[in-house]
Amino acid sequence: MRYHLCDAEQDVTGISIEIAIESEPFADSVPYELTLHAGGAPIAHVPSAALTPSELFALGHALLDAAADGFGHFVPGDEVFGLDLSPPSVPRALDEVAIAAWVDAGKARAVTATRSGVGVQLIVDTHALATVAEAVCDEAARVLAA
Repeated sequence: MRYHLCDAEQDVTGISIEIAIESEPFADSVPYELTLHAGGAPIAHVPSAALTPSELFALGHALLDAAADGFGHFVPGDEVFGLDLSPPSVPRALDEVAIAAWVDAGKARAVTATRSGVGVQLIVDTHALATVAEAVCDEAARVLAA
């Protein structure tokens, strides 16, 4: 499943987050690929990594929490990427969430962690975020089904 979160003003900023998740029921790991875009061009890419089923569940709920109350946080155990979700510093509407997403430059290439990386911040509509969050939660439930 491919998830795409776009900045509210993507036509100007070209900022988005794209994550492709390959899940199977009862899987021990959930492979994913993640790309951050700015100006419409890919600026950070994680070509191949994996979440645990519980991390996928936590990702879905971090997004769901942010859609509900404006706040959320997610970093997988390997710390390849992270998401910080909060109300925008300059909101235009009550139904917006700011997502700061970062990728560690070293770990994205499966090498030693660096102190450098790439990040983007985008503003998304809470209704769109809730739709993505529910889909990720459904995906996690499918993986965790016993």
